[in-house]
Amino acid sequence: NATDPTSKRGQEIIRHAALGIDIHLFVRKNKLAAGKAAPFTYHGRVVYESHQGSQPMSVVFGLTA
Repeated sequence: NATDPTSKRGQEIIRHAALGIDIHLFVRKNKLAAGKAAPFTYHGRVVYESHQGSQPMSVVFGLTA
């Protein structure tokens, strides 16, 4: 995404657990299915592990058990 780690949104991602913000992972294998938007599959809550770069900021999350 185009987020900077020092921005408000970047800090919300990095510090989400301390701020009481839950982040959930939804994934779809393909953009389209049968000519329509493909459905998403829910994989659960994630926790911040690390990030690299700025605008775009690449974030690594881990799945919670």
